[in-house]
Amino acid sequence: MKFRMILLVGVAAGLVLASKRGRRAVTALSEKAQDAWTDPTLQKVISQTEQSAKDAAAAAQSKVGALVDQATAAVDTARERAVKVSKHAQAQVTDAIDAAVDAVGRDSDTD
Repeated sequence: MKFRMILLVGVAAGLVLASKRGRRAVTALSEKAQDAWTDPTLQKVISQTEQSAKDAAAAAQSKVGALVDQATAAVDTARERAVKVSKHAQAQVTDAIDAAVDAVGRDSDTD
């Protein structure tokens, strides 16, 4: 029983000391982080990085816009060609049907 009591007192003392040291460490770390964040050099780097990202985004948007325009033009050209081919094929089919009808008509006239 005496051993358990000593163990509990030791654990409690360790927790109290560790929590005080832990709070100090967290406080010190927080202060260092705040100092680093407010450092003018770091803020300058952050600002430059933000501007670079904005510039890169604008350049990418411009390139994507140009590619979309090219793709739209290509689709329009392909559509126009398809319409021409379709009209040509339709005219050929119509001519073939007319020729077949004429041939059938002539064949029935001769019988």
